[in-house]
Amino acid sequence: MSASSEAIISGSTGVVAVILAAGKGSRFGGDKLLATLSNQQVIIQQVIDRVSPVFDDWICVVRDEDTRLQQYLSENKCPWVIAPEAALGMSASVKVGAAHFPDAKGWLFVLADMPYVAVSSFQKLYAQMMAAEEQPSIVIPRYQARRGNPIGISKHFFAEFRILDNDVGARPIVQKHPQAHCYVELEDEGVILDVDQKQDIR
Repeated sequence: MSASSEAIISGSTGVVAVILAAGKGSRFGGDKLLATLSNQQVIIQQVIDRVSPVFDDWICVVRDEDTRLQQYLSENKCPWVIAPEAALGMSASVKVGAAHFPDAKGWLFVLADMPYVAVSSFQKLYAQMMAAEEQPSIVIPRYQARRGNPIGISKHFFAEFRILDNDVGARPIVQKHPQAHCYVELEDEGVILDVDQKQDIR
């Protein structure tokens, strides 16, 4: 998939990844996703490098005004799409990401400020989503009894993306369907770690 600023609908019918990268990063001081980690890797690039070996199809959802991130993604041939209403909250990005892959079997929603999730964790979450593709499922990683991210949602809930609102991401869908929860136990602290402020960089 080539880098693009156009919301061209993808025909993918597999399990896909949506990297939610439209936040302002205000507590960080701005340009959070272009900051470097202690290993000198750019935050958004580390997330992409861990997602792309597992998912054939994925997209970054960005803010319209975040031209620096758009330029970085384009220069590195990473696919991206704009969430026009990103200012309304994360749910706007979730809806754009899901709509970009309307025929997908499921969507794994990856928070762009969580660069410490291991490739092996993405592999296990992907495998669980593939295994449960014929039944309604919400795949949730768990580390030492703590729920984490990213969360996978199967195609059965596609219609519910349209009614999401505010800065809660896909939480209303997750909360509404506890019977569909499928936990994946992981020995990966990365699923509960994000970069909110500069001191969170490791």
